[in-house]
Amino acid sequence: MDKAVIFNVFDFVSFHFCKALLNNGVEVNGVILDMNQKEPYLDEKRLEVGRNANFIEYSLTDWEEGNDQPTSKTNVIFSFYDLYMLHKEKILENESVTNPVLKYLNEQERKDLIIFLLPSQLVTRSKFSNTLNIFTDFLKKANLPAEEVQLFYLPTLYGTWQPETFLFQRKILTSLNRSVQVQGEREDRTDALFIDDALETMLEIIESKKPGSYLFESGKKDYWKLCAKYLQLDGNQLDSEFREKMVGNRQIVKVPVKSVTPIEDSLSKQMEHIQQLYSNIL
Repeated sequence: MDKAVIFNVFDFVSFHFCKALLNNGVEVNGVILDMNQKEPYLDEKRLEVGRNANFIEYSLTDWEEGNDQPTSKTNVIFSFYDLYMLHKEKILENESVTNPVLKYLNEQERKDLIIFLLPSQLVTRSKFSNTLNIFTDFLKKANLPAEEVQLFYLPTLYGTWQPETFLFQRKILTSLNRSVQVQGEREDRTDALFIDDALETMLEIIESKKPGSYLFESGKKDYWKLCAKYLQLDGNQLDSEFREKMVGNRQIVKVPVKSVTPIEDSLSKQMEHIQQLYSNIL
C-alpha cells in the first residue's frame, strides 16, 4: 500500500489506522467530514501526526475541490464503527457529505481496496437495529463490487484515545476524579480487543488484498468481562442485555487476532496515556 484516504481521520480507530500507516511509510490523506463537530483532544492528535510529511489533513470541501487523480491507486478506510460509537452516524444522512464520498468511491480508476470498519452488532441481533440501518443503507447506495471491498466487523476496542462512550474509558476517568458525559450504551460486550492487536491483524488482511467480510475476535472466552474485572467494573451486571446470538452468515469469516496483549499491559497503557494526557493539559 502506497497511499490511503481515511475519512474522519481523528476518530478513535481511524486515528490508530492513520498512525500505523504513517509508521509504515504510507501517504495518508485524512478527510474531516464535518469541521464544525468538536473533536476531543484534536490539538494533541494533530501533534502526533502533523509533523509527518506523509500526512495531509483536509476538510471535505477542500478535499473534494483539490482531489486530483493520484499517481497510484489508493486504499480507502471509512470507520462506521467510530461514527456509531461516537453517536455521529446521522452525518451519513447529510447528502452534502455522502454525495462527494459516494462519487469518489465509485470512481474505479482511483481506488485499490475500500475498507469499511463496522460495529459487530451488524451481524448480531441488536436492539440498535434502527440506528444500524443507516450504515446498511449507505452500503446499498454505494453498490460497490464485492471484489473491491473488505468489511471488518469489530467488538469493543480499547486502548489509547478510547472515547468516553466506552465503559472502560469512563471507569478510568472516574477513578482519576474526572467528569464524564454519558451517552447511550452501544458497545458490544461479548468480546474485547486491544487496538494494537486488532490493527496488526487488520493490516495483514488489507495487505493480502483479499476481499470479503471478517468478524474479529479475541479467541478468549468472556474477554470483555475479564477486562472489566481488571478495572473493577461489574461485568456480570453490565453485559446481560448485550449477549445475543450471531445471525447465521457463512460469508462472514471469524478472525481471531494474531496475538493478545496481556490485559494488565494493555489496560495499563491506556491508563498511563490518560494520566499523561491530563498532566500535559494542566
